[in-house]
Amino acid sequence: DEAYVGGGSLPGRTLPTWVVEAEASCGAAELALRLRTGAPAVLPRVQGGKVLLDVRALLEGQDDALAEAVRAAVMGRTPQNAQ
Repeated sequence: DEAYVGGGSLPGRTLPTWVVEAEASCGAAELALRLRTGAPAVLPRVQGGKVLLDVRALLEGQDDALAEAVRAAVMGRTPQNAQ
């Protein structure tokens, strides 16, 4: 996929990136809301009715926390009470 570099010095400039698509029976808007309001907060984008997670900025060692946050959001739970 493509991500935007930034608006200040490079408006409209894109760079290649990788995204992960997440889906749940609750729909894209609700899943995005759950991700944004979860702990940790995950900032997806909704495009074409799909929830996309840009993993370009994911730091080493954060993948497990991201996976748990997504799993909890898909199941309608917060990570703290996901058991």
